[in-house]
Amino acid sequence: TKGYGLDEIKADIKTALAEKRLLSFAYGLYYQPSKAGLKPTSLDAIKLRYIGDGHSAYGFFYGPFFIKDYLGQPFDDRQLIEVVTNKATSIKKAVYMFSRRFVIRRSYAPIDSDNADSLAFLTYLSSASDSEVEANISVLSTYIRDKHLSSDLLMGFSDKVPSKTYRRLYSTGLYRSLWKR
Repeated sequence: TKGYGLDEIKADIKTALAEKRLLSFAYGLYYQPSKAGLKPTSLDAIKLRYIGDGHSAYGFFYGPFFIKDYLGQPFDDRQLIEVVTNKATSIKKAVYMFSRRFVIRRSYAPIDSDNADSLAFLTYLSSASDSEVEANISVLSTYIRDKHLSSDLLMGFSDKVPSKTYRRLYSTGLYRSLWKR
């Protein structure tokens, strides 16, 4: 059997677009039209392009969006969303894509499915204000337990994240959630 090459994939996509079996959302991002006629949202496109595709993880939400995403709360369309991703080429860059302005940031360490939860948690601790962390202590403690974060797992990033992250983990008492399992 002949392998499925790039030319064949492009031809199949072009045929599917012509037959309306696929629709283009943005350059390189296609979707299958639903019977309800619903088009993916810009947030769906951001998640697919910069956070994960369902099989692998390569990013997460930054700042207050980390908490909102974990709690399943809706994002306000007027807020500037920030994402930490492997696909960022600079430390911080404002992007206009999918009819929305958002910010992509480079991660402290390469993100994969095994460490995305740990890095998301540590990045939130290093970037949030003390008052924001204090206000979300119970949510963060639940996150630690839900994602099965251990001290060994988090300490593996000690040379990659700012030292204030671990000081904050200790000063807020969140480290106690790590030892309870």
